[in-house]
Amino acid sequence: MIFELLFSSISTFLWLFAFIFALIKFIKTPRENLLFSVFYGLISLFALRFTLVNLIILAPILGESFEVFESFHTLMSIEYFRYIYEAIDLFMVSLVLIFLINGFLHRHAANLQNTEIENDLLQLEADILKRQSDKQKDVILLYEAIGKIKQRLSKTKIVEKVYTEALHELTNFNHYHVAFFGFLDSNTRALEVPYCKDVAVMPFMGTSVNIEASYYHTRENDPTIEAIDKSNTIIIKNPLKDVSLQHFHSAIKFSGIKSVISVPMRVSSYERPMGALTLFSVKELDDNSSEVEMLEDLVQSITARVILLEATSKSEAQAIEIMEKNALLEKIIETVPARIFWKDKELIYQGCNSAFANDAETTPSGVIGKGDHQLIWADDSSDYSADDNFVIDNDENVVNRIEKQGDKWMLTNKAPFKNDSGSIIGVVGVYVDVTLQKKAEDYLKENEKRFRELLELIPNVAINGCNANFEIIYWNKQCENLYGYKKEEVMGKRLDTLILTDEYRTRFTSGIDAWVRRNEALEGTIQIMKSKQGGRLEVNSSHVLLNRLSSYPELFNIDIDVTNEKIAERMLIKLANYDSLTNLPNRYNLEEYMKKLSKFTKNKEESYALFFIDIDNFKYINDSFGHDVGDHLLVSVANRIKKSVREHDFVARFGGDEFIVVVRYKDKDTVAAIAKKIHNSMKEMFELKKREFFITVSMGVSFLDSEEANGKTLLAQADSAMYAAKDMGKNSVNFFTPSMSRSIVEHMRVEALLRKAISDENLMLYYQPQVSFKDGTLHSCEALIRWKDNENFIAPDLFLPIAEQAHMMDEISRFVIKTALDTLKEWKNTGLRDVRIDINVPSNQIYDRGMINFILRSLNESGINPKNLGIEITEGKVLNLDDSRTLENLHALKKSGINLSIDDFGTGYSSLNYLMSFDIDTIKIDREFIVNLDNTHNKTLVKSIIAMTQALGYSVVAEGVETEDQKEFLLENNCDLAQGFGYHKPMPREEMTLLIENKKL
Repeated sequence: MIFELLFSSISTFLWLFAFIFALIKFIKTPRENLLFSVFYGLISLFALRFTLVNLIILAPILGESFEVFESFHTLMSIEYFRYIYEAIDLFMVSLVLIFLINGFLHRHAANLQNTEIENDLLQLEADILKRQSDKQKDVILLYEAIGKIKQRLSKTKIVEKVYTEALHELTNFNHYHVAFFGFLDSNTRALEVPYCKDVAVMPFMGTSVNIEASYYHTRENDPTIEAIDKSNTIIIKNPLKDVSLQHFHSAIKFSGIKSVISVPMRVSSYERPMGALTLFSVKELDDNSSEVEMLEDLVQSITARVILLEATSKSEAQAIEIMEKNALLEKIIETVPARIFWKDKELIYQGCNSAFANDAETTPSGVIGKGDHQLIWADDSSDYSADDNFVIDNDENVVNRIEKQGDKWMLTNKAPFKNDSGSIIGVVGVYVDVTLQKKAEDYLKENEKRFRELLELIPNVAINGCNANFEIIYWNKQCENLYGYKKEEVMGKRLDTLILTDEYRTRFTSGIDAWVRRNEALEGTIQIMKSKQGGRLEVNSSHVLLNRLSSYPELFNIDIDVTNEKIAERMLIKLANYDSLTNLPNRYNLEEYMKKLSKFTKNKEESYALFFIDIDNFKYINDSFGHDVGDHLLVSVANRIKKSVREHDFVARFGGDEFIVVVRYKDKDTVAAIAKKIHNSMKEMFELKKREFFITVSMGVSFLDSEEANGKTLLAQADSAMYAAKDMGKNSVNFFTPSMSRSIVEHMRVEALLRKAISDENLMLYYQPQVSFKDGTLHSCEALIRWKDNENFIAPDLFLPIAEQAHMMDEISRFVIKTALDTLKEWKNTGLRDVRIDINVPSNQIYDRGMINFILRSLNESGINPKNLGIEITEGKVLNLDDSRTLENLHALKKSGINLSIDDFGTGYSSLNYLMSFDIDTIKIDREFIVNLDNTHNKTLVKSIIAMTQALGYSVVAEGVETEDQKEFLLENNCDLAQGFGYHKPMPREEMTLLIENKKL
């Protein structure tokens, strides 16, 4: 009894489940999918029937225990319930029949469809064969027509008959309904159509069609003009849709034209075709068909015959004259040492010489037919067009216009281009390369006021003239300025007694006499002349004798005052060799001086020492108080150095805040004494712009005490010693030692390897996690730069200072930012939880707006949430918080949502100043405080920093956490985050990813 109950219950449950599943599938199946719909309906009815059967079986069994099932058993015993089963069975049989009939109809429909496809393929094949046959027939007919035309060409002696007979035969060919020869007037751009033949009613063909617009500015142009301008065959396959034929559309539609072809009449000795043959066809033409090739061959035959007939119709003398004139004109244009070009009114080039084409990096034929926007100076085309349009619209010249062309400067003159009737048809221009002059001009503008004043003193040219009696006949304005006489005072007076000195007068008069009588020219010389005020002038005087063989010879004198020129020459030498701010020898002067030191020999009793002096923290003063204060400081330092050395010692400004002193010595005690004197001179207060300043300098000293040494080596050694002085704490003098030489070599080796590593992208980032003190959960991480060379890691403490000295930090910072953002993007794309990456940015780059823009732009392009990126600013470095640009850049980073941290907090010069100046997010306590927590003083400082920063609402990170005692102390004092080997070492991206995934703890 129990077994039967269990079996019937399970069977009932399974059939009920099958009924519900089939019913759901029946409801969801699209009605157009009749087969599946019938199938699922049949299954659902079948399952319903057996569910009811099982319930009838269970009813008597369960009826003894449950009153509900006893009632159900009584209900099932009623006779009419049998009709329900029979209705279900009948409906299932109907569904089966529908299923079978639908399958039969589906198969029959597929067979009918296959039969229709086969019929369509047969019809398509027949159409293709017919088209091929028609095409071959057209080719044969065209070949026959071309043959007839060529036979008549050889017999025809009149040019007009060549054209008319060709058109006659072509229009007899079955699908050319219109044919004409068009010729383009080069001046007016009018299309002349003297020869035309049509077989359809085409009212659009007349004796001429005026075309004003250029094809290169708009598509609204006739294909005949396009074929002539481009010297290429033009085929328009759908003329009803082509805007260039829009004024012909009604006629084309009426006659059934389906394609248009224009074939240029090319002449080998001309760059432009003489005309073009245009055909309107009721057939569609193919670009690469043999029909096009035959038409091009025919047009060339017609062109050759026409040229031959025209040439023979003219006299030989006329032909030679035309050829000589054209050749002479072309030779002149090509020979002129300038760029020459001419354009039409639409500013399309119609011609140029080779010099112009070379500037355009093409040939003359490559320039013709193009606008400025299609040549290599396209970026400046709008400026050129403005000048051209001004010339054309106003009928005025543009004279001596300076224009930029790529990296060159050109002096341009433009004038209206007119035809024989005086109508403007374009613009003609000539320009010469004045790049050197322009660069010289720019250079002069950039020099200081002293150099500009020098240019103003350069003398102008004074010109005067006299007759055979030395009576003055010409006196220009510059003569008035030079000699002090007004023009009215000197005209008619004798030149020799007016401005010539006694020592020059005899030589001058005898020289002119020899020139007139024996043609012995008077050479130009520098002579002493006299002014109205009696002053003596040193003048470079040259002479020109006109009308020598006539009765009235005239002498013109070109005088230049070279007194000021020599002054200017001395000033130029000074500008080239001396620093304009301090008046000390500049770097170029120093290099020349060092070359002399390279000639040092052991036979000399004296040797040389070189001091390399650098002002400590000069950038801070310059940026904080302005460049004006910085300049005054440099002048004051230069004066103190000069006062500290001997008169014969050499002092130069090397650049920026660096100075060089070279001294001669017999014993090194002299060198030490001079170094001490310079160093002590800097201890006194500097008063600049009513401010008091105290500065220090770092000094490196090297000695030229061997034959192998030279000036360049001496400078490098002193530079190395100076940097060593800075590393020792600045404000000191350091003498070069051989060990520093090895350091220089190693420095240069590492620098070269680092440059290669940057270019080869061999740098990488490691990440050190920052975890919560309270529960040890991962919060963020710091990106640390690493460099692996030949399987060996090079310490950042070694290569980062070298990178900073070699100005490579900008490239490294950009690499770090890009790599960190790529890492964040990878974590985001793989669905990892948010973990912030902090990046160290040098303080000088916080001042650089370009770096700030790079950070914000890269962040925006990456799609990373700004809160996942942190910027750490090293508090120990000099960062000018009084500078508006620095604060503006920091506020820009903060406004974007980036987390700002102060790194190495407590070691800098103005920790509290940072907290007051701008809104930060995180304070990172310097690791030196954490490592030395056993010191009671350090514990107090750390505890105070945590309490102060948390009171201000900042997050606190302790760097360098390694021991349990450190963890316990920091946890007790509520420090937020820990970073150090006590938790995690820096790790590559792959390990950091596993840590975030909690696959590595």
